[in-house]
Amino acid sequence: MKTGRKEEFDNWFESALDYLKGQYINLDLWLSTESLETKHWHRLWRIFENCIEQNHQGAKEYLIDF
Repeated sequence: MKTGRKEEFDNWFESALDYLKGQYINLDLWLSTESLETKHWHRLWRIFENCIEQNHQGAKEYLIDF
């Protein structure tokens, strides 16, 4: 993971978890990253890099909205 974009990735991932919690508020959803392995983090980074960041060339407004 490139260090310069780690903060953007962290913010994006946190917002994705918050979105999921909001969608399933009646389930009292508890999400944790403790059981994620390196391969999972790699896949999440690829999603961020290929689908989110690349399509919008890192536009901060889009990253925040997403």
